[in-house]
Amino acid sequence: MVLVIGGMVLENKVGILFAEDNAQAEDKAQDAIDKARHAVQANVDPAGASGQ
Repeated sequence: MVLVIGGMVLENKVGILFAEDNAQAEDKAQDAIDKARHAVQANVDPAGASGQ
């Protein structure tokens, strides 16, 4: 039981130590995904929408 709780505390401490590095890596990955996406383009034709 003590080993389980000790392991959980250790895992939490290690997670806190690397949280900033993980956040920076996630930001870089999300930036790469955003750059790879194509911009959305839409054309609106009000006359066609009303059926005239």
